Amino acid sequence: MFATLHEAGFVGPVIVERLDGANGKFGAGIPFKALEERVAKARANLERMLQEAGFET
Repeated sequence: MFATLHEAGFVGPVIVERLDGANGKFGAGIPFKALEERVAKARANLERMLQEAGFET
């Protein structure tokens, strides 16, 4: 998906609306530290996917 956006000249924001846990389970009520770790991992994954598609992060 990101490669297609890059090829089309997309320059808008990328907004992540969801942050699932393992196997699609959100895990409401998880400790804040665990949520911070999920956010950091999700950001790293998103940055990697954007770089692989040709975007600069």
